[in-house]
Amino acid sequence: MMPENQSPIEAEEDQLKRPSLISHVIPYIITIIIFYLIFRNEDFGEIWRDLKEADLSLFLPAMAIFVTVFFLADVFTFGQAYKWFNTRMTVKEMMECRAGPYVVQIGLAPLAEVLFPLYMWRKKGVRITETLSSNLWTMIVDQSAVFTVLTAAVVYSLVTGLVPEINWVWLAVCIGFWVLFLGNIAFWHSRYQGKAANWIAEKSSAQVADHIPKWRELLLRIAPGLITLLRTFSIARWHHYIRIFLVRLAMLAFNLVSNFAALMALDVTPPIPLILVGVPLIMLSVFMPISVGGYGGPQALAWLFFVKVVPCASPEVITAYSLLWSTGFLIGRAFWGLIFIRGFFKGTFPQGVRLRRKAG
Repeated sequence: MMPENQSPIEAEEDQLKRPSLISHVIPYIITIIIFYLIFRNEDFGEIWRDLKEADLSLFLPAMAIFVTVFFLADVFTFGQAYKWFNTRMTVKEMMECRAGPYVVQIGLAPLAEVLFPLYMWRKKGVRITETLSSNLWTMIVDQSAVFTVLTAAVVYSLVTGLVPEINWVWLAVCIGFWVLFLGNIAFWHSRYQGKAANWIAEKSSAQVADHIPKWRELLLRIAPGLITLLRTFSIARWHHYIRIFLVRLAMLAFNLVSNFAALMALDVTPPIPLILVGVPLIMLSVFMPISVGGYGGPQALAWLFFVKVVPCASPEVITAYSLLWSTGFLIGRAFWGLIFIRGFFKGTFPQGVRLRRKAG
């Protein structure tokens, strides 16, 4: 319940907690550890020589195209989800909302994740939990595109035996994902959808009594936020899933090309199934708390797949490849972010902008 001295705006924004210091520090610690382990066992001078001698004639245009496709795919998928499920948005607003935080995301990823819904709340009046619901929905559809590539690569490898290290365990993981993903869609398009929503709403409106079990008390407290967080799943239709899926799948195809171009620049040719498995996961690691600015996770996974699983080149060459790709992706995101960051901050912090103008 909202305190008497708290405005509705303050109550809504209270749902967005400022990321803790530790959430910012942990990715840096992990990235530093990864780089320490890499450069402790590898010759940095050789890595630098490999980078200087890399043939960038194919990589540079491939990366330029990929970062542009990534930007457009990000705008269409997340931005279009906001437009479908939350509020009316112009193309410019969709671009500001998604690309504006790119620069922040490079060094302070947890803070950037807070800024997306904050922009939607302050500029468009969309509730924080509703934006988070659309974000969650889009990310899960994105995972389905990733697992489409992974599943195809795993099946191909099992049939051909090209990469023996990709075994039936990989297939079991893929099957597990598809069971959960398709089961989730089936549930939200079944007659049980309304029953579940009504049950959660009924429980959320009940008073919390002192004598009820702890598990039920916890359910009653989280039910209102839960039903709002699942809102997008309850209203998304098949065509929404298909359209977002196809865009994310196309973006992954350009990502594969950019990584393949980076590998070719250093004269590395891993087996195709290994590329199809490793590259999507390398891309995902950029946005996980094991990377800072796109460094850390990609270097660790590149070493895992292209040195440990299947030795495709020397560790120094693989590290050079991963650093080349990470740097290209960082520069590309920064380019698009800088174009839209001014409009994004005006929408997210309108009061701050006005105060600075008055002071000037």
